[in-house]
Amino acid sequence: MRRLVISVIALVTMVSATTVASAHGFQTTLPSRAHLCKIGRIPCGDIKYEPQSVEGPNQFPQAGPADGELCSGGLPQFVELNKTRVSKSMPWPTADVQPGSTHRFQWTLTAGHKTSTFRYYVTRDGWQPDQWLTRAQLEPAPFAVIGYNGQLLQGGVSHEVKLPVKTGRHIILGIWDHTDQPKAVYACSDVFFPAG
Repeated sequence: MRRLVISVIALVTMVSATTVASAHGFQTTLPSRAHLCKIGRIPCGDIKYEPQSVEGPNQFPQAGPADGELCSGGLPQFVELNKTRVSKSMPWPTADVQPGSTHRFQWTLTAGHKTSTFRYYVTRDGWQPDQWLTRAQLEPAPFAVIGYNGQLLQGGVSHEVKLPVKTGRHIILGIWDHTDQPKAVYACSDVFFPAG
């Protein structure tokens, strides 16, 4: 009987841990690196099973993941998301986008969270695509901020956002800020702005 009780407790603990670990979301359009891993476009390791789990500390850019770990949310098990295409360590495909155009950002939310904002940053002109993404490589302010004032979001959400005027290869960093916990979900998308 004692063995059965211990087994049941272990099972409940394991299920609870699994529920907590898988309770977030990911950006599907523009496709984030986590989404590309999920659908098998890139060989990325364990992130293909957990694209919704790229969650790190909130309060970016004052806090949050360390420089060089922004695309993985600071999680070492998802380090592949930080690797660069230029160094050939990860062959991230780019999505072609038009400078200054309006584009839809779609998120799949695998669990509900009370939400502060969704914010979108882009890399600066002259950034170093052969280096892992840092705050210094991003424009200082997001090009779009969508506020939710603590609203509980579930299932999915999309935003029509005007893109900045850029040329060439860039990374867009999307951040979903929660208010019900000190966490945020991080999503890096590789894009290409053709020259006008």
